[in-house]
Amino acid sequence: FAYPGGAHNASAISLLQKAGYLSAATTRHSVFHLPNENLYLVSRIHIDDDLASFTQFVEGTRVN
Repeated sequence: FAYPGGAHNASAISLLQKAGYLSAATTRHSVFHLPNENLYLVSRIHIDDDLASFTQFVEGTRVN
């Protein structure tokens, strides 16, 4: 699930769990999601509007 506009709270997470969703993405930017983090608060990788930046993320040579 992707929270509309990134808006979420404990109630929204509870409803997603009851509906059967396994995870949800926030608008928080981070390079990776740690294994012990809440799967209903998954961060996103921020990619600039250029191919070089995207390539660096894919290759693992760039961090936020």
